Amino acid sequence: MKFMLHVAPRFGVLALSSLMLATAPPGAQAVGSIVAWGDDAYGQVSKAPTGHDFVDVSAGAFFGLALRSDGTLKVWGDNSAGEVSAVPQTNDFVAIGAGYHHGYAIRADGSIAAWGMDNYGQVSQTPTSHDFVMVSGGDVHGVALRSNGSIVSWGDGGYGQLNTPPGNNFLAVNATGIGSVALRSDGTLVFWGYGGDGQLSDLPAGHDFVKIDGGAHTSLAQRSDGSLVAWGQDDYGTVSLAPKGTDIVDFVAGYYHGGLALRSNGSLLAWGRDPSGTTELTPTGSGFEEIARGYSMGYAIQAIPEPATYAMMLLGLASLPIVVRRRSRHHATCPRLSARRGLRSLVRQHVSS
Repeated sequence: MKFMLHVAPRFGVLALSSLMLATAPPGAQAVGSIVAWGDDAYGQVSKAPTGHDFVDVSAGAFFGLALRSDGTLKVWGDNSAGEVSAVPQTNDFVAIGAGYHHGYAIRADGSIAAWGMDNYGQVSQTPTSHDFVMVSGGDVHGVALRSNGSIVSWGDGGYGQLNTPPGNNFLAVNATGIGSVALRSDGTLVFWGYGGDGQLSDLPAGHDFVKIDGGAHTSLAQRSDGSLVAWGQDDYGTVSLAPKGTDIVDFVAGYYHGGLALRSNGSLLAWGRDPSGTTELTPTGSGFEEIARGYSMGYAIQAIPEPATYAMMLLGLASLPIVVRRRSRHHATCPRLSARRGLRSLVRQHVSS
């Protein structure tokens, strides 16, 4: 199974009386607005940016990080360590990953930009090569995946966070609080760092995993049949209440005893600890594409229908073949893809097969 940044060329069509409504293809790059809920002590909810041009979102402890379709970054919320004020201002970013009090973003040339708290070198020790495709931040360390399938870790190593597994057969990597979890090309999982919550001892076995995400106390992985596996600390039901169906296309473990998932119908599902309504206030409805969960807040990007959709609904003049050709061109040329979205495309293919 080869790791590729791509979108699945699939789409759906809904007949609405005599009008044809084209729907966005699963796995395509969504452009939409950010929805925020939960704790707002640092403005991490009320200061969420407006606009309809966001393609990815990530959550730190008390701040949010988002990527716009033009390649620029937007950060809001807690600025105690420069999370907001020190964000890079260029427009060449293609992927993001927030840590506890620091942020990472990958540029189009494969290099990593880092800013925020640097008490353990999680910023200043960021690797400088130009071959990275995925990046993630933990409490005080960072981890990234190179285009050759190898992993690099930096920052604090007091609990073994820098005991990076060797090899170049990795498809994905994600930082937990003080550890990391990775997915190999043979579908197996590996964990290193602090394992006192059972994230190391209870690591699931098997060769059929296709996606991962790590939280501070609990981690999640998805099998090729679409089922979700949770392990680690089960306070507040973070493990035992994880969704049991096979309709999950994306998920995040959350930082503190809670999870958030995206269903194939575009709706959200949250479980576990509920500080400040992080679980209870999860938005209803559909049309969501990207998700993130911080210490006590949640984020999602809700897709905005394109102008052609409205025109078709009102006039019913456009034909299906024209719409399909236009969307196909959009897929082929769209440059702003995150590594996570590429993996989610792969998951959708497995689930639908």
